[in-house]
Amino acid sequence: NMTPENIINDIATSDMLPVIVASVVFGICIKAQEDDGSPTVTIKLIQQINDVVVACLMAVMKVAPFGVASIVFSTAATVDIEEAGKALAWYLLGMWAVMLFHVFVFYTAILVIGTGRNPFTYYKNLIPAVLMALGMSSSMATLPTTKQCAAKNGIRAEVRDLALSLGATINMDGSGIAFIFIPCWLCTVQ
Repeated sequence: NMTPENIINDIATSDMLPVIVASVVFGICIKAQEDDGSPTVTIKLIQQINDVVVACLMAVMKVAPFGVASIVFSTAATVDIEEAGKALAWYLLGMWAVMLFHVFVFYTAILVIGTGRNPFTYYKNLIPAVLMALGMSSSMATLPTTKQCAAKNGIRAEVRDLALSLGATINMDGSGIAFIFIPCWLCTVQ
């Protein structure tokens, strides 16, 4: 079901494939500039909506730690802390080992074989985005910093804007790895 029947309903029900298809078609069809070279009203509107969404995300990110702490404390009050701690340690160790392998072996091989670039310089330039990601746990909140790091690595603006924006919502390798470990941990805690 790639074509949206009701785009608002697709957004509300998180049916992302029709939303992405509609967004791509809209992006292809939109006129970027007026005849005098100035941005069109539609482009200005999209930029203003983007500014509002980024401001809202930043506001939510400021209070998110309080919500997460509330969830953690309410759960911690109902389980055996020692047993949960041991299970959590194994969960974190396994998950981080797989994620580090994914980044430093799989991604590095793609970087070296596909582009011939020096992985040490490339990863060094990504440190601000990695630190932001660790602090925020949100691809969208990290996106502006990631775009700056990509620019520092010499990625063209049109490539980084498209790839990083899509990657923040679609390419969730870390989530895919974590979703393997989370049920295992939950089973051991229960």
